[in-house]
Amino acid sequence: GAAAAVERLQPGDRVSIAGDGRLTRSVADMEEAPWRSGRLVFDDQSLADAVAEFNRYSTAQMRLADPSLARIRVSGTFRSDDPSGFVEALQLLHGVSSSDDAQGGVVLSRQ
Repeated sequence: GAAAAVERLQPGDRVSIAGDGRLTRSVADMEEAPWRSGRLVFDDQSLADAVAEFNRYSTAQMRLADPSLARIRVSGTFRSDDPSGFVEALQLLHGVSSSDDAQGGVVLSRQ
């Protein structure tokens, strides 16, 4: 029944909607954005999405040998220039093994 509120946002703005419909606008601190400091932040993302994000920043591409690996959920903060640290965490936490391919990339598979 009530008229919808309109809030115009600028790049970097955020809006939260309370249970009663009130809007709260805030400005994201772009200086603190993880990508500005070379960090990738994953919060319960699929391994497929995390690998795709790492591949945006690296010439040495990662790929999943086993499609079932895509369903692994990944959380954490990683340096975008350190895919080997990411792979090491996958090995320790999820039992993923890695090998190098002929093109200089990394193939992830089940142990």
